[in-house]
Amino acid sequence: YDGTSFINFTHLDGLCHDDILCCREDKNGNIWFGTRNGLIRYKPSGSKPEKKDFKSFLISANTINRSTRAKIPYTFKPADNFVWYILQDKSGKLWFSTNKGIYIHDPAIDDAGETPLFAQFIDNSVINKNNLHLKDVSGMLQDKQGTMWFVSGYMEGEGICCYDGQSLTNFRPDNLSQFRNIIERKNGELLFLNIFHGAYT
Repeated sequence: YDGTSFINFTHLDGLCHDDILCCREDKNGNIWFGTRNGLIRYKPSGSKPEKKDFKSFLISANTINRSTRAKIPYTFKPADNFVWYILQDKSGKLWFSTNKGIYIHDPAIDDAGETPLFAQFIDNSVINKNNLHLKDVSGMLQDKQGTMWFVSGYMEGEGICCYDGQSLTNFRPDNLSQFRNIIERKNGELLFLNIFHGAYT
């Protein structure tokens, strides 16, 4: 929208899907869109958006090792590409939640030409005693201390999950497992929005 009229871009312009589930502008001014069938990256090249500014990607499972950043021998296997939520953390890494788990892309080092590389978040470097899968994560947040928080709902609810840089744990207040989003207040207090039972803090 330029103040006067709208320009509409759809699959007819090369986008991977018309159902946009989420979006996030990264620190470089690119806008990422999560869809039911992968990601779209809008990289502006001029004052007005053009078809060539949009590029679609499928998240490929296991293309790099998350801890070592080493490239895994290339055998393209699409991950689940129903992208619920996008977050950019304080270090600049982009986190994408899907029906089947979370994938991380580091724009600073994981761009192979114009094709971004992705790493699964949960790997052998993450202590995961509760055997969490982080499926259907509908909200993510990095708090002021750097802790990552995840909430999941719908089909695969695992309650409120947090990652302190080493260990992944979860909580189910009042034995509830379905949460929709997370908000951090100015005083640092976290609000967890439940699908049917209001807000928890």
